Amino acid sequence: MASKDAVYHFLNHAGFAWRRFLTSLSVAKVQKVSALTSADRDSVMIIDDAMFERNRRKAVELLTKFKEHTTGAYYKGFRMLTMGWSYGHTFLPLDFALLSSSKSAINGMSENLDKRRQETHQSAPQVTGNMLDRALAAGTTASYVLMDSWFTQAPLIGEVVAPWARRDRHGQERQ
Repeated sequence: MASKDAVYHFLNHAGFAWRRFLTSLSVAKVQKVSALTSADRDSVMIIDDAMFERNRRKAVELLTKFKEHTTGAYYKGFRMLTMGWSYGHTFLPLDFALLSSSKSAINGMSENLDKRRQETHQSAPQVTGNMLDRALAAGTTASYVLMDSWFTQAPLIGEVVAPWARRDRHGQERQ
């Protein structure tokens, strides 16, 4: 058992690979849950975005003004893109990304963005394709990909289909 200080140090470490940690932890749980369910039961990857408001903040890096599609209101913050796995009774988050926009940026942005910050300016279809690639490479499989209907456009459909086209029926990368 880790001490309380060790846990806090772990949680507050800015350089930790949180995405890789979440994906590996979730994939291990997905494999355990899959072993307990019927082989006939379909599993799905669920992709959704939500607003991540930072309305009272002024000096947040990459802060952007967005329009909330359900209410029509504007907010300051980010779009949080989340991908998870489910078989109908359980949802396990697999990956996440915060999306920003250079068009409606509130704060100036550095010229030299690192890889993580560069991802914030990619389109949702590009980020979704990368998320699916990482999940499949980590060993997760699913029968379907689910998302809101307004989310599905031709570029996104191409990004969703591409990772499965590169793999065989067992989820292994084709040569």
